[in-house]
Amino acid sequence: MVVTEIERIATLQESQRRKMSEGPHLTNRQKDVLTLMAQGLSNIEIAGKLWLSINTHHGYKKQVFDFLRATSSINAVLLALD
Repeated sequence: MVVTEIERIATLQESQRRKMSEGPHLTNRQKDVLTLMAQGLSNIEIAGKLWLSINTHHGYKKQVFDFLRATSSINAVLLALD
């Protein structure tokens, strides 16, 4: 069961790597949000640092999740680092 999950994640990450190298890339603002997520900042802290409303921040975060096909902040950071 654990091996199957690891294989599934590895397959998804490989697919994501190919997608990222072939297609469009994150915008600079989306990269800013992702970078601050990787530093462990909260949603409110990220919004404040980037001078965004919390709703605008959530919009950027959703775009990052959609682009990376991530299901969580940790998952997004790991996919981006890979």
